[in-house]
Amino acid sequence: MRNAQVWSSRQMNRLLLLRLFFLGVGYADSSLHAQSIPSSPQQLTKLVEWVKQGDYSAIADHALVIPSESPTVQESSFFTVMATAITRNIDINLSDLAVQQATLDWQQSKLNLGPSLNGNAGQFYQSGRSIDRFTNQFVQKTIGSNNFQLQGSWVLYAGGQNRNALQQSAMLRNAAVEDKNTRLYSLLLQTAQAYVQWLQALDLEKAAEAAAAVTQVQVSRTELLYKEGAANKGTLLNIKAQHSNNVNTLAAAKNSTAQFLLQLKQFLRIPYSVSFAPLPESLTTTEEHLKYLDGLNPMVLMDTLLARRPDLKAAQFRKTAAMESISIAKGALQPTLSLGANLNTVYSDNAKRITGYTVNGTQAIGWLPSTMEAVYAPVLEYNTETISFSKQLKDNFGQSVGLNLSIPIYAGLRGHNQITAANIAFKRAELTRLQIVQNAENEINQAMLAYKNARTRLVSAQSNVDLQQENRDYVKARFAEGAATAVELQIAESNYTNSNFNYISAQHDLYFRAFVLDFYLSVIQ
Repeated sequence: MRNAQVWSSRQMNRLLLLRLFFLGVGYADSSLHAQSIPSSPQQLTKLVEWVKQGDYSAIADHALVIPSESPTVQESSFFTVMATAITRNIDINLSDLAVQQATLDWQQSKLNLGPSLNGNAGQFYQSGRSIDRFTNQFVQKTIGSNNFQLQGSWVLYAGGQNRNALQQSAMLRNAAVEDKNTRLYSLLLQTAQAYVQWLQALDLEKAAEAAAAVTQVQVSRTELLYKEGAANKGTLLNIKAQHSNNVNTLAAAKNSTAQFLLQLKQFLRIPYSVSFAPLPESLTTTEEHLKYLDGLNPMVLMDTLLARRPDLKAAQFRKTAAMESISIAKGALQPTLSLGANLNTVYSDNAKRITGYTVNGTQAIGWLPSTMEAVYAPVLEYNTETISFSKQLKDNFGQSVGLNLSIPIYAGLRGHNQITAANIAFKRAELTRLQIVQNAENEINQAMLAYKNARTRLVSAQSNVDLQQENRDYVKARFAEGAATAVELQIAESNYTNSNFNYISAQHDLYFRAFVLDFYLSVIQ
């Protein structure tokens, strides 16, 4: 009986040590929750406003400067990350070049409505046998000559082809601008998603690190208790298994953080060798703003957004441009009336004038029929010189003006086939526009549904983490009184940790879903 009382006393001491141990190494709640630094929707609105206005210098002022010789870049806020993505993205730079090219085409189309003017000049040499116009004798010489010509033409009527081409190039230029805006908005969403995913991974990593640190302390203390006989081997193995799970969770969280950071660096085109440390802002939002988003009417949002979405604008511009292509193809079947004018002059080193002559005797040039007497004429040797360049240009100056009418009659049905091809292109442009409308409607509906689901998920996760915390505290109290086992307490701690992980994930998911709606609202403002 005495031995039984002694054994019971030792057992009570071990239980007391275990209870004091578990109650002394509980989780710090604040270390598991995400930070709560309110975000600024006004920054997003300002960024979208700069994009609309094309004020990329203002965006560049807020972007990172990444020197090639520096191994690190400074810490970057969410706004700085977004601005950097815009200024350094290659697709955006390519889109900017496309806008410049479309602008040049539009300007050229305007100039095509005016007249054209061409100048020609030629230098020619003729070598061989010719007749001297002064002596009427064959001579062997080389003659040099020049001709100069100035030609102008102006298309007065061509079935409206040039005018319609101007309208078409204007529509294509507008479409190129909207294509760039589409890529900009898509980049903003992708960068924001990568940033939020990195923040979520970072918070989960911190929570996993805290959980692993707690179980590490538990393992160390349980080993001491086991050596002193105050804990059994099953309790020790259970604690070690839990710690191993936490270590694996921490390793996975670190890998996830590194992966999302690499993805973010790729959006910003930061070299892999450069260390990059964005600021770990928590982009949570206020309850008042969430209630505002709750009250959004999906149909009103959809109708307003469809009128302002850049990809839909670009599709509409291309549809109008395709319509102009039909008019251009029809105009090619019409007559073309053009006005032409020509100014020309020539110069030749064979053009000479007589400056004097010399009589070198006489020669018989014939006979009188009646008397058969010879008729003599003086033999003249002329002194000549080449007429000056300026005088020849003036004397030989010519000019002309006229109208030219060209009527297409038959060209292998090329014109009719071009009209058919233009109609096909117009139908394709209209179907593309309808497809974009359908995709936009799906995106908006999905965004609204995802936001509502995220709201519900956060409320559920908040309720779950509160209940799990209450359950953990209750099990702690029961354990202190000897009414609960160490395994029960460990299970309660594990359930609370998992619920906190879900809560952190729900927080970031809700922010991103709210960010998407804020983005859409910024576009339509």
